[in-house]
Amino acid sequence: MGDTVRFLPILQVIRERYRGRCIIAIARDEAQREILETASVADETAIYDPRRLPWRERIAFLRRLHRARPSLLISTYGNIGWWTRIFSRISRIPVRVGYAPRPFFTHPLPLDPGRSRRDLELDILRALKIPIPSPLPSAGIRVPAAVIRENDELLRVSGIGAENILVGAHIGLNTLSHGKCWPVEHWRDLFRRILRDLPAARFLILGGPDETAVRRALAAFPFPPEAIDLIGRTGYLRTADLIRRCRLFITNDSFLLHLAGAFRAPILALFGPTAEKVAIPADYRATVVVGDCPLRPCYRIGPPGARNFACDDYRCMRDISVERVYAAARDLLGEDRENPKS
Repeated sequence: MGDTVRFLPILQVIRERYRGRCIIAIARDEAQREILETASVADETAIYDPRRLPWRERIAFLRRLHRARPSLLISTYGNIGWWTRIFSRISRIPVRVGYAPRPFFTHPLPLDPGRSRRDLELDILRALKIPIPSPLPSAGIRVPAAVIRENDELLRVSGIGAENILVGAHIGLNTLSHGKCWPVEHWRDLFRRILRDLPAARFLILGGPDETAVRRALAAFPFPPEAIDLIGRTGYLRTADLIRRCRLFITNDSFLLHLAGAFRAPILALFGPTAEKVAIPADYRATVVVGDCPLRPCYRIGPPGARNFACDDYRCMRDISVERVYAAARDLLGEDRENPKS
């Protein structure tokens, strides 16, 4: 989902270049379809994940695509597996752009894992000879008025008013990605330190419904009452709206990092086993604190027993001190007071 949000500005450029043409976006699931539809980058959004479909439905989808007679297929960086290659080859679409060699794509793109993901995605525009605007357009995510009203009420019943300073936080990920998480007890100490400086601060702890382990950890460490647990309670659009209201959003390497970037929200990002220079586009308002482990980045982020398990303690994240993150947060919150949003 983070790849999808990061790619939205480039989709906006493609949409403008092919204005008047029918654009069909192919999503893997309902969550990805919601992101694409709220940004209005396509005329139609279809769901197609061959890994989960029987052959009959795969063939039916291809027949439907053939009837539409598309002239261009674009495969994004988030779709580089064999199923995408096979789909591209048998689609018989005359112009195909993607990250694999011929004959899968007519316009193969170089895949260098050390390059910025945004720069890799810009290769799509270069292959199509579309001028790259500077700056890129916004992601175009539209938050309906009804969602804004729901969040207004949520903040009201939580005792948060106009005098409060909202600080967003994405504390954890699902179990499969737990190596990218800063220890929960560090977050508690960080919140306490910020509150000493800014008693009006209120913390919105955001996350998805699959982050149950984080909720258990929150219960194990007494957080200040100014920290409001919203994990799994707000959904995609409500989360987006809450993030854009925050004076600062503190996060690990995650989907919510890119959602904050889409709204140009001030970000304080914590990186350990993954590479910040690869993940974060230059146009994000991001300050990064990284772990000191000499072996990073390793991209091994799984729990014990998983194939992508790296070490017992993920010291690249654990050794990021509360003092370092607090100092960065204090500077960013102070800078925002001196330069308030217009």
